[in-house]
Amino acid sequence: MFYNDKFSCFDSQGRLFYKKPVEEEVYSNIPAIYDFSKNLTILYFYENFLTASQLEFEYKIGDTTMVSYDDTNSIMLVGYRKIDDSNKGGLLRIQLEPVPELLDNLDLDAVPYHIFYQ
Repeated sequence: MFYNDKFSCFDSQGRLFYKKPVEEEVYSNIPAIYDFSKNLTILYFYENFLTASQLEFEYKIGDTTMVSYDDTNSIMLVGYRKIDDSNKGGLLRIQLEPVPELLDNLDLDAVPYHIFYQ
C-alpha cells in the first residue's frame, strides 16, 4: 500500500499520488492515485495508455520508481527504471483528464526517485 512509500505527493484536491505494488504482473509497481474523499484507488497500468512497442522497445520501462503530480499543469509525473539498464531511467508526463494520455517521455542517465519543483 501507499504507507510503504518513502515519498508521497498530494495534489490540491488532497489526492495521493504513489507507486502501488502489484502481484503477478509484469511490473512490480505501477502508478496509482488514492482519493481519500471517495475512498477510491485508481490504478494506471502502462498497457492502458502505452503501446507494446513503446513499453518494450521505445521507452524500455522496467519498474515504476516514483509518482508525482504537477498541479499547475494537471500532469502526473511517473519515474521509471529501464528494463535493460538498472542505472538508467526515464520520466513520463501523463495527462489524466479526460482520459489518461502520454504527453511525452524524457530519457535520463539516472533513475528518478523523487522530483522537487516549484
